Amino acid sequence: MGIIIKQSVRGAFWSYLGIAIGYINVGIIMPQFFDTAQIGLVQIFIALSLIFSQFATL
Repeated sequence: MGIIIKQSVRGAFWSYLGIAIGYINVGIIMPQFFDTAQIGLVQIFIALSLIFSQFATL
């Protein structure tokens, strides 16, 4: 297999694994331990951290 194809398959695997872990975390684990308001607060913190990380690169 070529180097590019091998790296593409690895990258796709890790991307899908990250999606699966994110779904398990947000869709299954968090609703069992947190209230709706707490989940919303966590989502706001995540969104703000993504916004501020963009400003940090300037």
